[in-house]
Amino acid sequence: MGDERIAPAAFRAAPHGASATAATSRYGANVTYTLNMAATVRFTVVEVSPGRSGSSGQCVRPTQANQRTHACTLQVPLPGSFTRAGHAGTNHFRFTGRLDGNKLATGAYRLIATPMTGGQTGLTASTAFRIIG
Repeated sequence: MGDERIAPAAFRAAPHGASATAATSRYGANVTYTLNMAATVRFTVVEVSPGRSGSSGQCVRPTQANQRTHACTLQVPLPGSFTRAGHAGTNHFRFTGRLDGNKLATGAYRLIATPMTGGQTGLTASTAFRIIG
């Protein structure tokens, strides 16, 4: 999979509707990605927030007990995903800021794209975005 872009990088989530649409709207952002062959692409969303190193060495949510440990970036996968059929070359759609029937809350996220064809999984690509107001 080639690179993945989202524009604008900060946008308002749609109050209702699907996760992805071909139509333009005042909500959401345009996602562009490139495939070297036709594939189905699964899109998942990860919430990004500040974290702290836990006792197991993993990044965990900040607490008073771990406030003096090293800072890290906590990435929490959100439930749900959606798929899009893609053709070889450049593909695009409008991401509405909704996932699994729910509007994403204000905050920082990453959209992760994983292509799949013929039982094989390709290389993932991801891009950062923010939900505002």
